[in-house]
Amino acid sequence: MKAKFFTCTNGFYIRSTICCIVLIISIFHSFCSTAQQLNPPIQNYSSIAYDAASQNWDISIDETGMIYVANNRGLLIFNGQTWKLFSLNSGAIIRSVYAYKGKIFTGSYREFGYWERNDMGGYSYHSLNPLFKDIALGDEEFWGIMAYNDSIYFRSFGALYKYDGDKIIKISNGVFTGMKVFQNKLWVAKGRDGIFFLNHADKLQFFEPSSKLTGNTIADLEVHNDQLIAGTREQIFYLDKKNDEFNLMPGKLNDVIEKSELNKILSLDHENLIIGTLKNGFLKWNRNNEGIQVFNRSNGLQNNTVLALDVFKGQLWLGLDNGIDRMDINSPIKFYTNTTGELGAVYDLIKESNKIYLASNTGVYFLDESGLRLIEGGEGHSWNLAKIGDKVISNSNSSTFEILNNKLKILDNSTGSFHTTLSPKNQILVGTYTGIGVVTDSSFYKIDNIGFPVKKMVFENENVLWAAHPYEGIYRVQFSEKLNKAVRVQDVPSLDSLKHFNSQIYSINNQIAVYSNQNWYRYNVFKDRLEVFEELRDLKGFKLLEEHDSKYWFINTQSDDLFFTNLKDQEFSLPAWRLENRLVKGYEQMTAVSDSIYYICLKDGFARVDLAALMKEQHQLFIAEPFVAGFQDANKTYSLMEKPNIPHKHAGLVTLDLGLPFSDSRNIAYRLVGNDTVSGIVENGELIFQNLDYGDYSLEIYPFGTNGKDFKT
Repeated sequence: MKAKFFTCTNGFYIRSTICCIVLIISIFHSFCSTAQQLNPPIQNYSSIAYDAASQNWDISIDETGMIYVANNRGLLIFNGQTWKLFSLNSGAIIRSVYAYKGKIFTGSYREFGYWERNDMGGYSYHSLNPLFKDIALGDEEFWGIMAYNDSIYFRSFGALYKYDGDKIIKISNGVFTGMKVFQNKLWVAKGRDGIFFLNHADKLQFFEPSSKLTGNTIADLEVHNDQLIAGTREQIFYLDKKNDEFNLMPGKLNDVIEKSELNKILSLDHENLIIGTLKNGFLKWNRNNEGIQVFNRSNGLQNNTVLALDVFKGQLWLGLDNGIDRMDINSPIKFYTNTTGELGAVYDLIKESNKIYLASNTGVYFLDESGLRLIEGGEGHSWNLAKIGDKVISNSNSSTFEILNNKLKILDNSTGSFHTTLSPKNQILVGTYTGIGVVTDSSFYKIDNIGFPVKKMVFENENVLWAAHPYEGIYRVQFSEKLNKAVRVQDVPSLDSLKHFNSQIYSINNQIAVYSNQNWYRYNVFKDRLEVFEELRDLKGFKLLEEHDSKYWFINTQSDDLFFTNLKDQEFSLPAWRLENRLVKGYEQMTAVSDSIYYICLKDGFARVDLAALMKEQHQLFIAEPFVAGFQDANKTYSLMEKPNIPHKHAGLVTLDLGLPFSDSRNIAYRLVGNDTVSGIVENGELIFQNLDYGDYSLEIYPFGTNGKDFKT
């Protein structure tokens, strides 16, 4: 079999396309913050997941989004699909890593060199130790690497070195603990001796204002908001705009650092500074309001010792003493997660100014600055919460009750209930397990002639109501003037000859809308029957979650992806993974609290979604280009620099390793064109073809999103 793949830099023809998806994973808490603090998504990569050692000393990310980690067992590389480990021949711990112009420089014990991708898709190591020549290396480990003026500078706790591409020279002896390029100069922290900069003669010159810091070991340097930042283990300083004096950072930041032990500093953006600590995870400090948030094991990190920091396209990567974590730190989606299991699955919520009421399968709770608390007497499964005027009413498995000042008042305990709504005449109606009830100021009574369970109610007019059965059937109910009995109950027939099963009813644009058997219908009052809802015809299989101010959120009942539209000129998909696949299946619930803020109920808490930020995000998507990282048949591994010519007897199993550096597209789609033309989605970065027929083939790979569309770049 002769297989022809049209070559580019990696030996394959790649058709890159992007898709309009929105970026997501979970958890973080603020220092001195409220118990209601919501946390951005976080992804934990354990040592088992990446199959290497626990400790990760340094992280570097190249311009494509490839992740390089200095691990106890070697160089760890993440291509967005799979982790791969490349070890030194000596097996030494790699302490530092730095990606620069296609090379990945690493430092370890008495060893310095770089890795390059080879023809087979792996990485080959090139030691630069021969260039030390007459330089005597003691028991040195290289802990930091940085590019400056197209040369590579690297440091140990014994000296500072320069590699210019041809030779290595020693700049100076000393205990060097940090490096940073600031105002077109290379600045280095020299342990307890202050800060130096490299002059035009490649000599270190002491920076006099840093004499204020001498005597304290400087752990790291960073540039933030065009100012040099220096951190000791217990304090953090900034250099003033005139470069005359180092001053302590204002506010309570240093109080927190003193207890946490600073290790690394990273400028996230012009407002936010990240401080990695040895004892307390990392701190996020906002220079505008001096707010501090702390992220540690209690709210999502795997470990409290942060050894390395780097950021790429809003994704903060952390090398930890045990594992690697990634946080979408500016995500428009934030999470509240109850890790104790007390809360259970949340079915509904109501957001008020200083608290949130939560209806779950274990009871009704409220969440405020003091934390999560069960309302006394509110135990048991609660399906729904309704805000009627100043009343909050819960529909639970055993009763209907009102919540007053965080206490419970029973309205009816003869049966359970599903739903509460307000009639056009301002009467409170309750859909119960046995019919419909009415709440008055002094009593609760049942409406006559309705003897079936009512999951949801929607008013057509003052005296006509639509009622959905929890399992099958939709009914149009006409009431008496006094709303004490039903004078007509009409079983609404479907249009597709199927029974209405678990159907949903809504009011959309003042029209009765029905979602039944994955199709959308509306009630034609003149013809007195359902008809296809033309504006929603294309949303087959999409159930409505929320409508607010002519903005609609739907959910794909198969994939759990959310879909937003204004039915005019705005629409996008929110993949299920962005909500960490935590929706309560079959009972998905979304609540609008403003024009832009929505809350979504989850299996163990809830998510807060900022629509305006999501819309803005759509214009800032970064889509990486997939690539082929390896190609094997049943007998051999092929060079990626050549068109592979595969003998037919070895074509029974052809495997390609694919990479897609971390970006707003998480999946790779493929299309193999030839005698056998196949297409699909790649799972876990591995694409396998079996028993290909004799002939020529071409392969196309491209980023792919969950909405089933791909757009050429």
